[in-house]
Amino acid sequence: MERSLVIVPNADMYFFPSFKSDHVTIAQLFSGKPGRLFNSMRRLFPHLAQYRYGSWKDCLDCYDRIVVMDVPALIDSSLFSFLRSKAGSADIAIYSWNMDLSSSQIRLLKESAERYSCGIYSYDEAFCSEHGFSFNTIMFDAGLKCPIVPLVFDAVYVGLSKNRLDAVEHAANVLVQAGLKLDFTVIGGRSTDNEGSCINYSTSYVPYQEYLHRIYRGKAIVDIAQQGQLGYSMRVMESIFYDKKLITTNPHVADAAFFEYGNVLILDDCTSPSEIEEFMSRPTVAYGDEVRQYYSVEAWVDRFN
Repeated sequence: MERSLVIVPNADMYFFPSFKSDHVTIAQLFSGKPGRLFNSMRRLFPHLAQYRYGSWKDCLDCYDRIVVMDVPALIDSSLFSFLRSKAGSADIAIYSWNMDLSSSQIRLLKESAERYSCGIYSYDEAFCSEHGFSFNTIMFDAGLKCPIVPLVFDAVYVGLSKNRLDAVEHAANVLVQAGLKLDFTVIGGRSTDNEGSCINYSTSYVPYQEYLHRIYRGKAIVDIAQQGQLGYSMRVMESIFYDKKLITTNPHVADAAFFEYGNVLILDDCTSPSEIEEFMSRPTVAYGDEVRQYYSVEAWVDRFN
């Protein structure tokens, strides 16, 4: 079976630290966290970046495919030149799961893809159509399992405000009207007194492992999509791999094959509290292995061709 390398900005994010596979390696671009002096120096002399690359740089010739996430592709202008000189005939792809790229960043990614003969992909089909990227889904670690813990909350949401604060607050209000007990935290956003609100506003980043412990205790995961977003977020993946109900504002989820399991409620302006009550009262149907396999990291890398 082919071996693949995925280069990420931070190997401590999401499920990356615990991911294990015989065929896929997830590695951090730089070894440790480069300081300001190094970052300033490599802007003047881009080739210096290779001296802080992780150990992945020493075995590039053993990979058949290399996937570079958008952040490493953007912050290191010498990366693709290095990969092409060391990785032999390996296929190289750029993958973006970021909806907030500027026009200059999009242009830079496309120029790198053309210059170094790389595929260029996004998780969002609308973004692909607009900017000429190819589509690939988001992914998750099929090895992660939800432990058996008491369910404390009906619905859990933790996320950055990202100009969707009004949508988060609307969702929270409707869910409260339906009688749900919420665990809602927004990073950023309201700075005034929010006493009595059903949402906790925080300025502190919530580590992913802490976030997982919170969704373990929830019956449903809430997913608030950004404006115009079609691609599935990590919240969607978590609901599938942990057999949780999903309440989402992304209508595109209704087009997915897993929607037929009945574990997803599309939340919009017309959703009534009674609809939410009925949805939450139904038992959660366990997802089949074929669904998880499709969104596994291994299947995801195989779709870069």
